[in-house]
Amino acid sequence: MAVRLEGGLKETRTRRTRWGRLVGHSPHDGSASPRVLDEHELVCTKDYMIGRSRKTDIRVGQNAPMPYISSQHFRIYHVIQWPAEPLLCHAARAPNAPLPALQPWLEDLSQNGTFVNDQLIGRGHKHALKDGDRIELVFARSQNRAQTAPPPSSFPYYTFSSTAAPVDGSVQAEVSDTDNKAASDTEGVLYPRGPVFR
Repeated sequence: MAVRLEGGLKETRTRRTRWGRLVGHSPHDGSASPRVLDEHELVCTKDYMIGRSRKTDIRVGQNAPMPYISSQHFRIYHVIQWPAEPLLCHAARAPNAPLPALQPWLEDLSQNGTFVNDQLIGRGHKHALKDGDRIELVFARSQNRAQTAPPPSSFPYYTFSSTAAPVDGSVQAEVSDTDNKAASDTEGVLYPRGPVFR
């Protein structure tokens, strides 16, 4: 979106709508509450790769003595879930009609495992995230550990906070602007043009 400033200069601004937050916590060291290491706003314009590599969006474990954390450990992204009924234009839509919703997902890409709420996701598998989910890298708190495994305090963990409410306002405008142009001859009914995946 281009914005005209004083003096005729143009500034380009990218619309960024937040769909979640990922908060990194220090490894549990026995204190009452873990320390927050970092916070990441998750915006609609991208997905996020988490791991040891310098090429990841959120880097973790690069200073660990053993490479238990994969270079690309897991990915967080979102998809738009469309209602079963056709999406009507804003003026024609019933007040309680279902809206499209953003659904956050985690994909495990690691060798040693990613755990959501103590459940192993497994390499190549995906898991729908909910508000408050705890994401652990390598070893879950309650998992029986082998003798060679590091203690549970060795790795940070993340909590996911969702703002993935029904799509409305600016996000719905972004979603429906292109659909409105394509569906102008369908008498106010908008159908998604294929699945929307990121």
